[in-house]
Amino acid sequence: MALFRYGTIAESMRLPPERAEARDAYAIPGSRRTGVAAQALLDWLWLYDRGGFDALFPKPRADRGRVRRKPPHC
Repeated sequence: MALFRYGTIAESMRLPPERAEARDAYAIPGSRRTGVAAQALLDWLWLYDRGGFDALFPKPRADRGRVRRKPPHC
């Protein structure tokens, strides 16, 4: 995932400012989604600027293994 994020921001940085938009479709690892929001690109760029390549690795979820909502009462 970090390599995908790095490749995506690197691709955006190569384009001239007027064309520096995300492509319409990506093959995102581990996901059925194909779109990347402009804000996600900015977030990844900020992470890379602050922490280098290692900062682009996904962080584990804080709520992993916990129920995210209560079951409805009958």
